Amino acid sequence: MNGCLPMKTASWANSMKKRALVCAVLCLLFPFAAQAVTISLVGDCTIGSIRYSRGSTRFLNQIAEKGFHYPFMRFAHLFLADDLTIANCEGTFTSINTPANKNKVNLYAPPEWAEVFALGGVDAVNTENNHTFDFGRQGHQDTLASLDTFGIAHFGGGELAIMDAGGIKVGLTGYTYPHRTNIDRQVADIAILREAGCDLIVVSMHWGREEKLQTTPEQRKLGPQLIDAGADIVYGHGPHVLQPIEIYNGKPIFYSLANFTFGANANPKDPDTACVRLEYEKEGEEVKLKSLVVIPARMHDNKDFRPYPYSLEKDIARVLKKLDMTSPAIVFE
Repeated sequence: MNGCLPMKTASWANSMKKRALVCAVLCLLFPFAAQAVTISLVGDCTIGSIRYSRGSTRFLNQIAEKGFHYPFMRFAHLFLADDLTIANCEGTFTSINTPANKNKVNLYAPPEWAEVFALGGVDAVNTENNHTFDFGRQGHQDTLASLDTFGIAHFGGGELAIMDAGGIKVGLTGYTYPHRTNIDRQVADIAILREAGCDLIVVSMHWGREEKLQTTPEQRKLGPQLIDAGADIVYGHGPHVLQPIEIYNGKPIFYSLANFTFGANANPKDPDTACVRLEYEKEGEEVKLKSLVVIPARMHDNKDFRPYPYSLEKDIARVLKKLDMTSPAIVFE
């Protein structure tokens, strides 16, 4: 061999022209499909129980007996099929035995139990809430390390995350109360995520009054402000019950998605919850919300901590009323 490239013959050239012509025709007949992403959101998730307080270890015992797939087993098929599932991680994964404050409710699970999220199809979790430091800063660092071990992205408290979902970049940021009326942190973080090329930005807010179906003036003020600041989704949790969904300037505000799988309370006063699924499409530089689907659910079946979708019309109607919706699905044209 003399190192020369093989000569391209006339027949080769004609073949390439034919291929180019076929590709051009196909592009005209079948234009490139828009990039699309499906995002699922659920509320507070405590993978464990209460330590040094009045809670039981029932959920811990159930997981130890049934396996780490158990808590999300009735929704995992949906979460594993979508592009991005997000939950609020309410509690810690740590080996520390003594909580920072024995006089409060302290939420705990062993470090290896973070695998529950992975097996359940949860891709990312907010870690900024009122239980973040139940076992001090070391307990929080242990939690982040445990999530890393099982490939669960985390965000909140100044930590930002960017996920590639269906070819669409989704930016995640989270905050906990007290929020008051200042959203300077959120505005700055939204700008950072947008500058990083995010197509969608999710702002997670741990806010509101516990066990209240009504939103607070603070929530109603800050929710729209966050959308005006550049958020595409405001994802609320903290009250432990469902609160209304608002569509503001074409973008959703979920004021509270309640508890989902929540080991800290085997007998909630209001067991209704929901999973919301959002579908977006990207055409060129524009990302549009195409549909919003609500799956009404109950937090557990006979205190087994496994949320399951409702099937009876009366249950579905009750959940939709709490969400201030008349239909479980909204299609955006």
